[in-house]
Amino acid sequence: MNQNLSLLNKANKNNLVIEPYPYIVINDALDEDLYSELESCYPSDKEISGTSSMENNTRYQISAKDKNKLPEIWQDFVDFHSSSEFYKQFIGLFGEHLPTRLSWAKNSQTYTRKLQQPRTPSDISLDCQVGINSPVKYESSVKGAHVDNRVELYAGLFYMKQDGDTSEGGNLEIFKPKEPKMPIIHKQVIERELLEKVDEVIYGRNTFVIFLCSKYSIHGVSPRCVTDYSRRLVNVIAEFSAGRACF
Repeated sequence: MNQNLSLLNKANKNNLVIEPYPYIVINDALDEDLYSELESCYPSDKEISGTSSMENNTRYQISAKDKNKLPEIWQDFVDFHSSSEFYKQFIGLFGEHLPTRLSWAKNSQTYTRKLQQPRTPSDISLDCQVGINSPVKYESSVKGAHVDNRVELYAGLFYMKQDGDTSEGGNLEIFKPKEPKMPIIHKQVIERELLEKVDEVIYGRNTFVIFLCSKYSIHGVSPRCVTDYSRRLVNVIAEFSAGRACF
C-alpha cells in the first residue's frame, strides 16, 4: 500500500476538535501534485451515475467493490483508504476518544465491504466511495441534520470542488442539540430549530474532514444553490460487522 496517498498524512492531533464530538478538518490534505493528478482523471458524472439523466442534487457513487471502473490512480487511492493501514492511521488519531466499551476496536482486523468477508465477529468493514451530488436544478439540501447508522465507526468526506464552480452551499454543518437530553434517532432528519450549529466545513478544494460516529455526531449538508456543477466528494467509512453497534 502506498501511504503517500493518505488523506491523514498531514493530520495533527493538536487540530482535533473534541466537542460536540471528535472531528478534524485538514485543508490542502494532499500534496498538490497528487491532488492535480487525481483531479485530472476524476470520473465523469455519467461514469459515476451510469446515466445521462440524473435526478436533482442526488448522490451517486462508485464503491471499493467496483473500483475497476476507476482510473488506475483512483484504484490505488480507493485501495489505501479501505485498507488496514488507513484504519491504523485513524486509530492513531482518534483512538483515545473511543468509548471504553469500544476499546477492542483499536486492534480489530479490517476488510473491504462487499468485497471480502469478515474473519471474526469483531472485524470492521471499510469502504471508500468516489462520488458526486448531481447538478442542482432548484435550491435543495442533500441531507438535513442527522446521525449516521449506529454501525458506523467513522465517516470522512474529501471535497474536490472544481475550478470554475462558484456556487455556494454543500458545506458540512456540525450541530449539537439545544437540549442535552434530547432523544436522537439515528438516520432520521432532526429539525434544525432543535439544534445549534457549532461549525461549518466549507465545500472546497482538497479539503478533508473525518469524524468519530456516536449518538452525538449530528451533522448535515447546507442547501446548494442552482448550478450545472456536481459536488465532487470521496466518502471513507468504517462499519462494525456481526450486528455490533457504535452507540
